[in-house]
Amino acid sequence: MIYNRIMDDYKKSSRLNEEALFRGFLGGEMILGAPRIIKSIEHMKKLWEEYKDDCNNQIVLTHDFSAKNSEFVSKELRRSVTYTIEGFCVFVGLSRSKFYENYANSKKYGDTVTRMKEECEIDARKKFELQIIPSQLAGLWMSNHGYSTKAENDESTIELVSNVLSEVKKQSDEINKQTSRIHSESDA
Repeated sequence: MIYNRIMDDYKKSSRLNEEALFRGFLGGEMILGAPRIIKSIEHMKKLWEEYKDDCNNQIVLTHDFSAKNSEFVSKELRRSVTYTIEGFCVFVGLSRSKFYENYANSKKYGDTVTRMKEECEIDARKKFELQIIPSQLAGLWMSNHGYSTKAENDESTIELVSNVLSEVKKQSDEINKQTSRIHSESDA
């Protein structure tokens, strides 16, 4: 979408010569003579906001049977999809590998890309908590953000659990002794 607009602008601009193209396409940065789709941090932020708006306003056509009227009823509903870096790349017409190569690993864009990744994680968590995304998919989605559904069974964790269980058993035994003493005193 965005890529097509940029290329249309380029085609319309017949005044651009090779020297101007080499220096930068409409003020953007160059990579091996090809124009960058995202020209600045502000441009990236603007495109990210447009992408989030698009994700939050997906229109789907639903069909249901109305028993009252004995007919099928169709209705357009607004739905949302989860934000992803991959979805953003498709939205702006950029391959994922080029995004990571040119922007994610760049000092200039690094903080903005990190914020985008964090917003993707928060969006996914929010949609699980609001049950927009079925909880059965939580492991799959959250694994994209470094979470795991498996417990870590390293030695320190096992030792910690063992110590806690021992302490609980000692306290339980002490409570049982006190309870027995109280009952024997009351019987006497």
